Amino acid sequence: MTEAQDDVMKYAPDHSTFLESMDCRNSLVTVIDDNGNKRGIGTGFVIYDGPPRSLVLTCQHVVEWGVHVAVRKATAEGVEEYEAEVVHADIGTDVALLAVQGLPPSLALALVPPSQEDVGRCAVSLGFCNPLELFEPSALARLPAPSPGSLKEPGFKTARKSSAGVQNTSLILTCIAMEGMSGGPVVNKRGVIGMNKSISLDGQTLYAVSTSTIIQMLKKWCGFPVNGNTPLMDVLQHFQGLC
Repeated sequence: MTEAQDDVMKYAPDHSTFLESMDCRNSLVTVIDDNGNKRGIGTGFVIYDGPPRSLVLTCQHVVEWGVHVAVRKATAEGVEEYEAEVVHADIGTDVALLAVQGLPPSLALALVPPSQEDVGRCAVSLGFCNPLELFEPSALARLPAPSPGSLKEPGFKTARKSSAGVQNTSLILTCIAMEGMSGGPVVNKRGVIGMNKSISLDGQTLYAVSTSTIIQMLKKWCGFPVNGNTPLMDVLQHFQGLC
C-alpha cells in the first residue's frame, strides 16, 4: 500500500467500517487513575455487560497506580462516574481488566483475532482524546473520537517480555492517535481487532495490542489453556465468579 492510499484510508474510510465504529462508541468509557498526587486518563471498552458487574478492558499503563480507579460514562442525566476494580493487569502485554458495578447497559464489543486478510483494509481507532491533559468535565463528557486508517502489520512481536505462554504481539496502523486514546478499541468490519497502546513521536503511527494477545491473557487469568478452544463467552462468565 502506498502512502497516498494510506491517506485515503485516513480521510475517506470505508463507509460500512466507519458506521460500525460509530455503533461501538457507546460501549466506551473514560478511565481515570488517581494516586492522590497525579491523575492519569485513558479509555476503556465493555467486553461483558453485567450483571452483576460489567467487565472493561484497558491498558495496564492507564491504571498502573491502581490506588483509586474510576470510569466515566455519558448518560441521559449527564456524565456519571463509577468506581472500578482492577481485577487483573499485566505489564508485559499492557493489558488490564476492570470490573465496574452499576455501569449502564452497554453493547459488549466482540473480540476478533486479526488476520493477514485484514492488512491494507480500513480500521478505526476509538478513544477519548485529551492531548493537553485537561480534566474539566466538558473534556470527559464528549463522545469518543474516531480515527480511521488501515492495518499495516497484524502480528508484530514486541520486545517487551510477555506473560508465560502468552504470545505478545502488536498491530501497526496508520490511524492518527493522541494522548488519552490508550485502552480504546481498534475496530474493523469483523469487530475489535486490537486495543490502542502507544503512538509514534509524530503521531502518525498507532501501535495496538493484538486481540489475539488479549484473548490469551483473559484465558490465562482464568486458568484456561491460552491456546485452548474454550469459548470466549465462557471465559468472561468465569470472571464473574472471580471478581
